[in-house]
Amino acid sequence: MLFILVAPAGAGKNALMNRVIARVPGLRQLPTATTRGIREGEMEGREHLFVTESQFLDMLRQDQLLEHQVVHGRYYGVPRATVEKAMEAGEDLIADIEYLGASFIRNEYPNNVVLIFVQPPSVAALIERMRQRGDKESEIGRRLLRVPAELAFAPQCDYLIYNDDLDRAAETLYAIVVATRSKRDIMRLRQASTPPPTPFHMQAAAIVVHGDEVVYRDQPQRFPTVAVATGETPDLAALRAVRAELKIETSAEYLVHDEARDGDLLPPVSVDFVRDANGEQVTMIYVCRLPNRVDLPDGWHWVPQSQVSLPPQVQELLATSIASN
Repeated sequence: MLFILVAPAGAGKNALMNRVIARVPGLRQLPTATTRGIREGEMEGREHLFVTESQFLDMLRQDQLLEHQVVHGRYYGVPRATVEKAMEAGEDLIADIEYLGASFIRNEYPNNVVLIFVQPPSVAALIERMRQRGDKESEIGRRLLRVPAELAFAPQCDYLIYNDDLDRAAETLYAIVVATRSKRDIMRLRQASTPPPTPFHMQAAAIVVHGDEVVYRDQPQRFPTVAVATGETPDLAALRAVRAELKIETSAEYLVHDEARDGDLLPPVSVDFVRDANGEQVTMIYVCRLPNRVDLPDGWHWVPQSQVSLPPQVQELLATSIASN
């Protein structure tokens, strides 16, 4: 995405850009080519490519510029390759481009350009800012001649920032950039041919109990646990874990819970998660109370609940269910 700031000279475009670039990861300034001299605080290749008039004309002849304008007697142009490479790579750029060039670029890339007009608080503020940066009076006069046409361009932009307070204006620009990125991300999700991957792995565990005993094994997965399959609810996955690990036939009526079903889903009693090199893993924990004490496969044991570290929510549920019985 290319964010273009449009405004009269002295409106504070560069100050706003620098504030936002410092806050937004992956956002960098598009260096435009110009024949004007370098100003204090600027760096070659960062804000601009500072070239001679002869070099600029060579760039024009070689079709290296996406667009160009003569502003205040100096040449300004946008390098074609920089813009196209950034768009192909999905990079975000921000630039200060005069209004005619901004209009041309948006027509070329209507879905990848955001125009932001920076409104100065007054003409007096423009004059004062230009004087502070050392512009000659004759230069200030030439720049002021363009102000009416530049202000008239504001309605064609996507956003308007009133720069009477730099902190507030920078916050507005930051919000525009962040919101535009967020909107682009959601549009990419809508256009994707496959649904986005789940940001974590989900599994279901069943804590199987009978009386005051719990089924347990001395391994990292202490209770029957399986990965939740696509389209499967975790409560059914927990019952599947019991069947697969303990060879016990179970049904939903064995699940002990204190909350009603939410549609097809029975909420878990407790939730656990771990983060490792493979990402995040969430475990939905259910309690399965068996009507009878059964023999267990090798490796599994009936152990008194008091000897097993159970999640607090599970302990509370078991205590409540025992008391009610």
